[in-house]
Amino acid sequence: LVTDKESGDSKQMSIRDSMVQSWYYENPNDERNNELERAFHEYEGPFASVMNLWDFVLGNTAQLQQDPVETMTSMLTALEARREQLARFAATLYFRTPGALEAKRREVQAASTSLPGLGAAVRNAYEFNKEGFNSTIIARLMAMRLSLIHSATGFITSDRPCFDIERRLARVPRLGDEIGVHEDVVCLMPLTPQWLALFIPVHSEGGGESVRGMQLDTPQTQAFNELIRENAHRWIVELP
Repeated sequence: LVTDKESGDSKQMSIRDSMVQSWYYENPNDERNNELERAFHEYEGPFASVMNLWDFVLGNTAQLQQDPVETMTSMLTALEARREQLARFAATLYFRTPGALEAKRREVQAASTSLPGLGAAVRNAYEFNKEGFNSTIIARLMAMRLSLIHSATGFITSDRPCFDIERRLARVPRLGDEIGVHEDVVCLMPLTPQWLALFIPVHSEGGGESVRGMQLDTPQTQAFNELIRENAHRWIVELP
């Protein structure tokens, strides 16, 4: 089920109904060469491998009647390279969406002056994503601790599936500037309808383990889903 935040209309859709914008990431001042698409592919392939392993292990967990949170947490704790691949993909997803670019443009407009980093690269998607790759965002998110959050009720997702929030919800973090730096800024990304990845600063409370797990009840799941709705750029996706 896909909902348009602008109109409020919802409709049943499948992958066959998808539409893409051609050449979105291309340099407008150069020949089209898929430069950034090739760069993103270096992160997408390993992430797909992680999720294939995820499905395999989770299927065995169900057959053996094991605790899914404990099993998946143990898997990513033991397989550090897989955790890193997941985090690296999340970092690119954090800055590559049109919603991220628009959010940074609003920051620049509100500041009424030029901003450093991503804020100096908001003219087009090519410059914005080049700055994302050249920044320390990927390294910072990889260094964060990972909480694997499970919900039987189910998570939704959106066209801005990876975003950061201030844990007290008192303000909106500056996109790209506070992730992995500010102790109250966390980053979340739905992985599947039942699993969500929450990245937490290493210097925040809660112990020093690189991966931990958590089971949510229905009200807690609804709270996370509301955050996902609020941070969606335009489109919200959920199982009917």
